[in-house]
Amino acid sequence: MLEQSFTRKTPKERALQVLLYICLLAGAVIILLPFYWMLSSSFKTSADIWIYPPELIPKSPTLMNYVNLVKNSLFPRHFLNSIIVTLGYTGLSLFFYFARRVCICKV
Repeated sequence: MLEQSFTRKTPKERALQVLLYICLLAGAVIILLPFYWMLSSSFKTSADIWIYPPELIPKSPTLMNYVNLVKNSLFPRHFLNSIIVTLGYTGLSLFFYFARRVCICKV
């Protein structure tokens, strides 16, 4: 049976670990905050985006921006084109992968 030796961390090591976790948490907030801001702004009206001080949570969220995106732009067509290209590329990649495997197995 394997034995593991558990040692207690010194107060200095524990303080360094806490400091490391605080730095990692701060870095995660800095990285994720622009994504949250972008997502929350997509539920605001144009006037709500420019108010000062800025609000992190919209007071009156709306889906009108998404409705306008689908109705007044070529987004659905571009999205369909992306799906077609992705499925075509994946299908061709799988076809050539399995064709190569069959050739290797027959040799």
